[in-house]
Amino acid sequence: MKLINSSYNPLFYTYFILKGLIYVAYVWLFNYRMNLSEVWLSKSIITSEDLAVIGQLGNWSERLEILFLLLFVGMMVFCLWKRRSDHNVGRNFLVVNAYLTIGIVVFSLVFARVTPLTFMDLMLPLLNLVNVVILITIFLIVERLIKSRRMVSRA
Repeated sequence: MKLINSSYNPLFYTYFILKGLIYVAYVWLFNYRMNLSEVWLSKSIITSEDLAVIGQLGNWSERLEILFLLLFVGMMVFCLWKRRSDHNVGRNFLVVNAYLTIGIVVFSLVFARVTPLTFMDLMLPLLNLVNVVILITIFLIVERLIKSRRMVSRA
């Protein structure tokens, strides 16, 4: 079964796989950090090496979240650019992201049951993505309003 019907199928499949891999890497890293936190909490004194590891793991998880967002924004910009020549590219982008979102939610529900991680911890990349989507939606609405006012003023 095809995920989407588009001349950009390889690009959408690559996007889907990359987003999935980034999310799985984020979850693995977050789970690893939680397991290490139990070790750190059992110690009476945290060494400077432990602090360095804590900081580095935090930086890596933050970079994975940023990469998750940048991949989305980059693909969205591409789709907005290509929608003038291929009107289905926007719909296909929404379909791929709907599959990703549903997959992440289901994975998070299952993984939250078998690990000490909470559902909201696992949903953090999507929650950050929602903020970006809201900002971009506001931008597109303002852009559409400006274009419609120009069309009215020309008439």
